[in-house]
Amino acid sequence: MTLGEMGSFRRGKRFTADDYVESGIGSIHYGEIYTKYGLSTEQCCSFLPTKMESRLRFAEKGELIIAATGENAEELCKSVVWFGADRAAVHDDCYIFRSNENPKYIAHALLTNAVMRQKKMLISDGKVSRISGKSLGKILVPVPPLEEQQRIVAVLDEFDALVNDISRGVPAEIEARRKQYAYYRDKLLAFREKAA
Repeated sequence: MTLGEMGSFRRGKRFTADDYVESGIGSIHYGEIYTKYGLSTEQCCSFLPTKMESRLRFAEKGELIIAATGENAEELCKSVVWFGADRAAVHDDCYIFRSNENPKYIAHALLTNAVMRQKKMLISDGKVSRISGKSLGKILVPVPPLEEQQRIVAVLDEFDALVNDISRGVPAEIEARRKQYAYYRDKLLAFREKAA
């Protein structure tokens, strides 16, 4: 099923680093998705002044925030599930995705090699790589029943935690676990791609 068939997209609204303040409205910038967040978060790393509220677009609890801009194709579609109690303002180089599917399942699926191959055909490359909401909607993701999605998320989250906990350990073990995680992620989320 395509992401467009599975749910709806809303584009974030523009703000810049100059807008940041010490406290205020929690916000998520596309660059932070690559550098500061894992697959999900309950807290924001940056904040905007409350006077900007009417100019912003927000993610609600359980929605997926997908980076639509990056330095390279690999960064595109990296996502974070928002689980915070309050809304989070989302930058305009991101899309907010709402679906009845498990958002962490979708976040894991967007990291697979199958999705990587698809998005490489859908992006516009230049100084930075970009993907439009329309193109995001064309990405195919396997959609098992919700119970199976939850099982897959539990397995992949366990591997993710293992990789990140081991990050303080032996480098060879870290690399082996990363390869194992990628293998199982792609196996659990495998689907047949449409013939060209």
